[in-house]
Amino acid sequence: MSKRKRGEAELKQNRLKNQKGSIMITVIVILAILVVLGVALLDSSTSGFRISKHEEAADMAYNAAESAIEKCFSYIKFFCDEPNNTKGIAFDNEEDFANKVINEKIKPLLMSYTSQKYSTDADKIVYKIKLSSKDTDKAQVWIQLKYLGWEEIPGDKDKINVTIGATAISDLLDTFGDNTVNKEIFSSRKFVMYIPRGFELNAAIYSIGDMMVENINAQVSGDVVAFGTSPEYTKQIQQYYYGGIYAKNRGHLSVYGNAYSRGLIRTGEYNNIPDNSSIYIYKDAIANGLHIFGRGDKIVVGRNAYTFDDLELNGEDSVIAINGSFVGLSNSPSATNHDESSAIVNSAVIHHAGSDLSERSRIVINGDAIVNGGTFRVEPASGSVDVRIPQIEDASIISRDSNSAPMYREFMDGIETGNITVPDGSTEANYYHQWLYNNRGTALGFANLIQCWKPANFTSDAGIKAWTDRIDNARRIGFNDPLFYDPAANTDRVSGFCHYEIGANDRIYFMDKGINEISKLQFINNGFILDNIDGKPGADEWADFWDGLPVTPEEWSAQATNSALIAGKLSELKNFLMPKTQIFSSREYTYSALGDAPINNTLNQAPGGSDSGNLFMHINDLLNAKYPGGDTEPTDRFVLNLSSADEDTPVDLKNELDYRIAAYGLSADNDYFLIYNSNPAVTIHVNTKVNGIIYSLGQIIVEKDADVTGSIIAAGKGFTRDASKDYKLDDKSMVDENDDPAFPNYLPVVLKDGENLEQLDNGSYAGIYFKGASNSETARVSFPGKDDLLGKFNDQGMDLYSIFDF
Repeated sequence: MSKRKRGEAELKQNRLKNQKGSIMITVIVILAILVVLGVALLDSSTSGFRISKHEEAADMAYNAAESAIEKCFSYIKFFCDEPNNTKGIAFDNEEDFANKVINEKIKPLLMSYTSQKYSTDADKIVYKIKLSSKDTDKAQVWIQLKYLGWEEIPGDKDKINVTIGATAISDLLDTFGDNTVNKEIFSSRKFVMYIPRGFELNAAIYSIGDMMVENINAQVSGDVVAFGTSPEYTKQIQQYYYGGIYAKNRGHLSVYGNAYSRGLIRTGEYNNIPDNSSIYIYKDAIANGLHIFGRGDKIVVGRNAYTFDDLELNGEDSVIAINGSFVGLSNSPSATNHDESSAIVNSAVIHHAGSDLSERSRIVINGDAIVNGGTFRVEPASGSVDVRIPQIEDASIISRDSNSAPMYREFMDGIETGNITVPDGSTEANYYHQWLYNNRGTALGFANLIQCWKPANFTSDAGIKAWTDRIDNARRIGFNDPLFYDPAANTDRVSGFCHYEIGANDRIYFMDKGINEISKLQFINNGFILDNIDGKPGADEWADFWDGLPVTPEEWSAQATNSALIAGKLSELKNFLMPKTQIFSSREYTYSALGDAPINNTLNQAPGGSDSGNLFMHINDLLNAKYPGGDTEPTDRFVLNLSSADEDTPVDLKNELDYRIAAYGLSADNDYFLIYNSNPAVTIHVNTKVNGIIYSLGQIIVEKDADVTGSIIAAGKGFTRDASKDYKLDDKSMVDENDDPAFPNYLPVVLKDGENLEQLDNGSYAGIYFKGASNSETARVSFPGKDDLLGKFNDQGMDLYSIFDF
């Protein structure tokens, strides 16, 4: 190779070496740049990830705050839906009331349910919200409630809309290695609150004690409200320890209006002595229960009957007849107390076993049978519910066609002797209802007659008697004669609702067996109406109340086990009706496994700003302040203040009125009188014609020749454990220092062992006592209406609206 060529080859090799070195440097530079960029991108990505996770944690914190507010608002609604929860508050105006409900009632309860549970600051409402399955994903939320305002609800003076604001601050701790704190949100919502108002005069008769009718024909045109005596303890099974609206000893009561009682609407004492009393109610009957204890008695309801407890008949040869529908309002799946579950109970054959007359007792319902609870099987010795088969049929008693012995006894005897075997996977309680279905062909429900007569429009006692005569002809010893039913009646099916079965019309009707024997409501939703409900005065306002109920037989049958819709309607009705039975006093039940939980009876709070203690005393104090009586004002001639009358000598109202009318030249027919008494020991006998209002802290006895146009309002003589001690309606003297300080000594109760039962049955606890020497004697009370009655006083220069309509 020449020198020139060698030089060129070396030069070429050197160039290649230089190029390789240059490429390597470039690669290194590029790699370095990529590493730098990669680190930067990685750092950016990591930061973005952290930011994203932090934002996610913040979102979760906000979600936790929202969840806590929803929990809080849900509880507030639950609290406000119960009318009794907002009672017992002294307030000056609506704003003061709302603030006190929030701060004195709702907040302390919420803190006790939440803060104490989590061992946090006792002054704060605190929720722990679990956000995921991870133990670390928990938020702690502090909530502050604030009153924001109130507004009226048109047409409903017993409720107001209150707007409550909730500020929630949420901390999300130990999530993704980061804490998210102080995330704050705000929300507000309106809640309907029941506001304790004063008194509105709407009835012919009001009584804190019982209203008793004995051996006289009492005619009341208008509504009757009687709170009534109760047992001392919730677990007491003696239903005859309840008072209320009570007729006995050939007493007859006709109420040409509605009857309301927190106790019972009842006839007769618990014995097998002929009583022959009757109560006719021309509109609705609303009570803890309708109950017959005596022999030969009748209770008739012209429209619908609503009970918080049972429709029950224990007496021989007696009838409870409802021309409209029966609505049992209460049901608790685990109920073991009478007041928790509403049923139809014709147990005359249980209380008078072997008596032919007991097999003639009937419960009659012309409309729908809506039974929200069931009949308990109670052990007579212990008074407790048998857990093996606690609830028998919803409408009882069902027996074999061969005798009148209850089938539940046959079932339990069969279980104990081994003649009946409960299938695997079932229990006695569940299998009983299947066993009834299996034996339905030989079972009788003779004790009840449902939809055997069409509802009628009764305008007189004679019309009611014509119907009850047909019932008497149909009810035979242990069976019924269809020849006396309404020819248009069809008893192949009955309409109504229950959870298991109804014994009626000499057979059993099943709700949940898919055989369509209990059909959708046919009667109660046809022109349905309730009186005295603010905001819903007429049929038009109630027209859509029952809308939304199932229509097809399959859907209706499914309600037996999925009854939320029915239960919701009945709960609404219960909330409407319960306050109407406890105008001046309230009753609450408490429960204990030991059976020693008391029934709490309390006098209702006076309206806000009053220092009278309770509503009844508030009205009394207004009367004393505005119309003390005497002879100084022109209106004094119309005022009879009987508070200073002799306690040992009952006031004869005829003598008092005759003297006043003669002294002032007044008219018994045209003038209206305000008659009142502030001394519980004074008894007033009403035995003449009188127009006006009679108001008394003591007892009022209504006798032959009484003819009152107006209203009678009485507390009754009250109750103490020791009858020799004084009794007063004043809150400060309600409790005897020598007795249980939590036990009210004014509102009457029958003690655990019944040692004061005689005082209930002899009328000692009656605020208003219709009493005669013969049931041919008549006493009348006619309520002309609030505006008419108070307007008459207004024409005489007396403003009673501020006392009886506030």
